[in-house]
Amino acid sequence: MNKLFNNINKSRLFFYNNNNFKKNLNKNNNNHSSTFTKFNNNKNNSILFNSNNNNNKQIFKLLFSTNSNSSSSTNNTETTATTTTTTTTTTKSNEFVNYGNKADDDIFENQLFSHLNKSDPKANFYDFKFQMADAAISEKEILELIKNEPKNNLHYQKLGAHIGVNGTTILNGKVVGQLDLYLIQIENNPRDKHVFFSLFAFMSECLHLEQVTLLNGEVVTLKDCLIREIGNNPTHLESYLILFSLMDHLIEDTVTINFNLDSLEDENHKMVFNEIGNNGGGGETLQTQERIMPMKLRKLDLLTNVISMDRYNSNALELLTYIMNEGYTDIVIGDKRFTIYEACQLNYIVNKNLDPLAIFYFSEQLNPWYGVFETEKGDMVSKLSLLIEGITKFPNFPNFYYSLAKILKNNNQFVKIKKNSINNNDNNNNNNNNEKEEFIEMNRYDLLRKGFDIIRKEKEYRNKEEIGPYYFEFARLLGLNDTVSFVDYDGVKKDFNKKQLYIKTIETLQGSLDIPVHELLLLMSPNETIIINGKSYSRDDVSKIPHYDSALEKLLCDIFKKEKNIEEFKKNNEIFLKKRAKVIEQFVKAIEEHPSIAYNLSTLGDILEKDEKVYIHGKPYGKIDLFLMAISYDTNSTDSYYKLAREFPNFDSKITLLDGTVKMKAELQEETSLYNSHSLYDFATQSVPQFCMYEESKKSWIMRDCFCNIISMDPLYKDAYLKLGIEMYRYSIDECLIPSVTISTPFIYGKDDIKLSRKQLFIKYIELSQINSEFNESDNLLAWYHLSLEMSGSSNDNINIANTKTTTISLNREEIQFGQTKKDILQSIIKQDETFSRAYSELSTLLSLDSQYDQIIELMVKAIKYESDVNIKSNHYFKLSQYVKDINERVKLDNGTSMNKQQLLVESIELAPRSNSNNNHSLAYHSLAKLLTNSNDTIEIFGKQLNQSELFELALKNSDNFSESLKIKSNQILNDTKNLFF
Repeated sequence: MNKLFNNINKSRLFFYNNNNFKKNLNKNNNNHSSTFTKFNNNKNNSILFNSNNNNNKQIFKLLFSTNSNSSSSTNNTETTATTTTTTTTTTKSNEFVNYGNKADDDIFENQLFSHLNKSDPKANFYDFKFQMADAAISEKEILELIKNEPKNNLHYQKLGAHIGVNGTTILNGKVVGQLDLYLIQIENNPRDKHVFFSLFAFMSECLHLEQVTLLNGEVVTLKDCLIREIGNNPTHLESYLILFSLMDHLIEDTVTINFNLDSLEDENHKMVFNEIGNNGGGGETLQTQERIMPMKLRKLDLLTNVISMDRYNSNALELLTYIMNEGYTDIVIGDKRFTIYEACQLNYIVNKNLDPLAIFYFSEQLNPWYGVFETEKGDMVSKLSLLIEGITKFPNFPNFYYSLAKILKNNNQFVKIKKNSINNNDNNNNNNNNEKEEFIEMNRYDLLRKGFDIIRKEKEYRNKEEIGPYYFEFARLLGLNDTVSFVDYDGVKKDFNKKQLYIKTIETLQGSLDIPVHELLLLMSPNETIIINGKSYSRDDVSKIPHYDSALEKLLCDIFKKEKNIEEFKKNNEIFLKKRAKVIEQFVKAIEEHPSIAYNLSTLGDILEKDEKVYIHGKPYGKIDLFLMAISYDTNSTDSYYKLAREFPNFDSKITLLDGTVKMKAELQEETSLYNSHSLYDFATQSVPQFCMYEESKKSWIMRDCFCNIISMDPLYKDAYLKLGIEMYRYSIDECLIPSVTISTPFIYGKDDIKLSRKQLFIKYIELSQINSEFNESDNLLAWYHLSLEMSGSSNDNINIANTKTTTISLNREEIQFGQTKKDILQSIIKQDETFSRAYSELSTLLSLDSQYDQIIELMVKAIKYESDVNIKSNHYFKLSQYVKDINERVKLDNGTSMNKQQLLVESIELAPRSNSNNNHSLAYHSLAKLLTNSNDTIEIFGKQLNQSELFELALKNSDNFSESLKIKSNQILNDTKNLFF
């Protein structure tokens, strides 16, 4: 899937006042992230703003490690979690992801910020206190106080408490109510703190008015009230947060705040005002008027101002963390860039017991395997520990199950979850605290089923699109011929295969661009049609379904290359090359604007060819330069390290990082291999073969161990299966054990290691090749060849090769793999590559030496003709010698020479003197010795005449894995020969 598929189910912020919804949310979601407030219309109450912002409120610079208390930190935000999408991770095929300034991308903003780019008057980022009527003073007495001090607003507030929300009284001969009292207070002192916010609250909560006319004739709206309150009281956090909810576009919508210079004489207010001018790049100081300082602020700036004044404000952190996780990360607070990591960490500290997203967002910033210190208590946390914590605290929040399932690499890996969390119900609080804790073991399918089931059962207030990523994740590690069973969205238990799950993903996420079109294309045959939402689709139709198609042409090139469709390959390759040039330009622009984003640097380096250069701010950069820069900005990312190491030829090549550290290639690979399967694969295939201090058998053992761990780390790493199978074949190893867990952790454990045979390894490689766009034809043929070696075949069958007549003969007990017999596979290899000599050699084993002798000889002559590797060619000569029936028979080779049995054996030995592949040299010496009937006869090898006794000695000397029966036979003949002379 593309970049936005990885971090699913991020919360949209909805605001509900429905009591039925509250009841359901309490039951199903534990209501940890939501609070509900209501206004009590009490005749003897008067609404006043509840201000907890005390005078010693400290701003951002002074609050680095200090908790502050404000009314904004109370639980007064009504939120619940639904689905959105975002990115954290790198995908293998991420070459053409456009990582520019996301805020400038209209499509991005329209899709991801649509709900934050709309005013939301229901967002209650404030609360009220109710001033009770003072029994010690009567209404008549208050009216007398007003008569004596008509400008004292405190008297009007007391009067309001006496008459109540809907009450009236006679003041100065007129009937007045609560609204009139607020208007009088504003007329008395329009610069008074809280007076405009109190008017806003009364208009919004009691009268449900959009605007009122002040006593001076000025018309003010709800938004105007908040703007005026901020101007009078720059530290009034609630006004910033409510104004944020009433504004529209996050970046483009602005307001002008007329800051009262009298209020700025307060030292704290002055510091706050200086911070406001620096935040977000959107603050613009306008022309100063008399005692007024106008400043233009964006909607986003309102949020960053709150963080400036209160670093631990729960509501502001919740909103800002959400915005940054959706992709807008260009946040400046004061004179310092505010990172997404800082936002998520602070939000976790403040809201981890209230909001599941606080835990989830922070987990997305961390590595699953190694932890960081959480600043509140100094506890060590990792992504794994946070997800387990999230399930324990919020067991009905599906994101945790999905994210945890993605970490588990196979179904033999398990996590333990507290049983009372999984089976959470309303009576949990009544459980006996002394009761022994019970745990449930869950593998990745169990976790996916649980998360899916939560969404299914809460469908009345969840979007169906939330289940789309679950279908995809069920499919991701599923084999081509495997199925998975779970209760579908309609409540019916069903079995799904890989293709069906991709189709369900596309159907569920209809209208989204983040759908598995590429994955589905790889599973379709050229003329196949499928049904999506009741409509028939060909492969061409599927490719045209709207999706993130930046790499579509590259994928189609790979598909048509596999199918030998040259015309379609050329057409799509031309489009691909044009797109590639544009994408490189976009990356260069993004790096010039934001040079510290390591992902952009690393991905651009991955796109470039070996000697290709790009110009960034006029300076040339190649692959190595970009990887070095990426490492300097993100020292914890293993991707840049393995990509950098690949650019150097030898395991002991010296690599100097930008900080001056010098590392060998093998060191970089080994240090990052624990967490990065690519690093481990490169170490096994590039560095280990160069270790001259080890024998070949030791190198092979190291490589096999690496490949087993790679498969455990990444079950989709197809090349590891092939390389492991070949190394096992070299040393006649039938089975291997894949560790269920490669990294020790208290959260994940494995039950049983996975046992795989050589045949299973080659089958898995071929399966993965069919669903992987990265196709290597030579490796693919090699895998098919080795699979054929593991298959049982039938003899007495004619072989179909060039210039050979064929007949159809029924075969008995033939093994079928991927719909093909062993003979079919070998003939298919020859059809695709007529120079693949080992296919001819293996085909010869399927024939009868008695009835198809000439065809066997023809196959082996072709094998010798096409092979260029001297070691493999040596094997062919030996094999041909074993087929030759008569000692004096001569076989004519393709180069015109003819050889008898003895000459073929000698050629086998002399062609590759240092090789003893499959003990063929031992067998060749043994065969030569048996050809000599007279003990005085000799055979010339390497210019030296050797008698029978010497040949048997060489057979034993070269018999590292010589069978015991042949060793005994050779020793017996050798001793008999010696007895003739002694």
